[in-house]
Parts: sequence; structure tokens; C-alpha cells
Amino acid sequence: MDNFPFGSGQGTFGSYPVNYSYSDVYRSYNLSNVHGLSKDSALRRNNKPNYLLDTYWSSILGENGFIGGIIYFILYFFPVILIKKKAGTHSKHNQVLFYLVFAITGLLFIESLVLSMLSQMTFILLYAGVPGLIYNQLKSNYL
Repeated sequence: MDNFPFGSGQGTFGSYPVNYSYSDVYRSYNLSNVHGLSKDSALRRNNKPNYLLDTYWSSILGENGFIGGIIYFILYFFPVILIKKKAGTHSKHNQVLFYLVFAITGLLFIESLVLSMLSQMTFILLYAGVPGLIYNQLKSNYL
């Protein structure tokens, strides 16, 4: 409740900067005593396990808070909504493109519940690039 509803700020909980400069948020909530969340784990000392980046959504909610999390969640699914409007019922080809965007977004969302892959460049390009290319294709065909 200390940082509700706006969160603790960028780079303070569950994101890559915490691995390089440990955050006081972990100490404040006694998370630094949890196996794999200590400062030694973050800085890779003594080969201790590091679980700071285990999930993606915990960092979104921790750093952006409740309000930022809702906005981020809406923006996360925005490509699906946008492409659904463009795909409509024009053709089976467009519906296949919509399904592809929906499947990519859904798969990344499900996997981000247990992995931090949405913060990795490969998956950022997959999530942002493919829907952008498909939207551009639909836009040039029907506008």
C-alpha cells in the first residue's frame, strides 16, 4: 500500500535493472531474505540462484502499480483490437491474419505468466513487429 496505486517506479522490481543495481524495494518488504531474491543473487555472487526475473507481469504491476498495470494491459491487447476492426469479414485471408495476431498475443501473454520473455528483444519484435506488418498489409488493401 506504500506505493499504491502508482507502483514503485521503473527499474525497481522484477526488471533487468534490478540485476545490476539491487533495489531497496526488496529490502523494504523483506523480500531480500527469500531464496533467489537476495542482493548476492542479483549481482551473481557465489553462484546463487537468481529468481528476480522469473515472471513478467509481477514487474509490470510492481513498477507501474494498479493504474499503470491496467493501462499497460489495455495497450498490450490493442493490436488485436485494431487488427480485428481492419480484418472484419473482408476475406478468409484477413481472418487468418487476425488469427495469427491473436495467437501470437495470446501465446506471449500465457507464457509471460511464468517467464520474463516479454522484456527480451526477440519477443518484443515478435509481439510488436508481426502485428504491425499485418496491420499495414490490411490497411493498404482496404483503405
